[in-house]
Amino acid sequence: MAFYHRITICFYSLLAVALYWFLQGQHFSIAGLLGQSFFKDYMDVFFKHPGYGFVISRLPSFLVVGILWSVLLMTRQEQESNNTRKGFLPLALAVIVIQVGDPLIFPAETFTVNFLNGPPFETLIKFLFTVTLVPIIEEIVFRGFVPEAARKIFGNRFGLWIGIVLSAAMFGYLHKQYSWITQIEIALLGLIFGISRVRSGGLMQPILLHMLASVLAIAGGLIVLNGYR
Repeated sequence: MAFYHRITICFYSLLAVALYWFLQGQHFSIAGLLGQSFFKDYMDVFFKHPGYGFVISRLPSFLVVGILWSVLLMTRQEQESNNTRKGFLPLALAVIVIQVGDPLIFPAETFTVNFLNGPPFETLIKFLFTVTLVPIIEEIVFRGFVPEAARKIFGNRFGLWIGIVLSAAMFGYLHKQYSWITQIEIALLGLIFGISRVRSGGLMQPILLHMLASVLAIAGGLIVLNGYR
């Protein structure tokens, strides 16, 4: 039974990472999928406003990842403690230093500027999506599934930390839309989120830190974008 449980967690983790990897840069088109001209007028909205397509394309995979994590939690023998306050302030300060210092030292990322360069309502949709749902799903994948699988493979003593380091490296690498410098910073943020996961005993604190990082990143992008105008 224990072996079956380990295999199940590893399989779920692999599936969750694969789904996340696949949705990077993918766009979900109902019209293209069904081949029906009936949807053309409706789907034109998404082609003219890529921000809406960005949101819609990721929802199916995000939903599946959320369901997988819910099933995994129901099968776990131990419960997460989720001590949200424990060690939060030092880690939050580290996130702020990285996210505020980046635009002061390095040039603005083209992807971030283009991502935010759109109509106000579309930008608002992308902002809400990026600072709410994306941090939740990414933390489930990288600070949830990956460390859990590593713990089952390498044992409780070292497995969790192996998973934290591995997930931080994956977290930085999979953000390939950014420069290598920003990818290193993202990997460092992933390590901070991982430390938060271990210290707090759950995902709530790293999700909050991830949301903070996203808000600061978007705020910096908007400042740069407005400066270009």
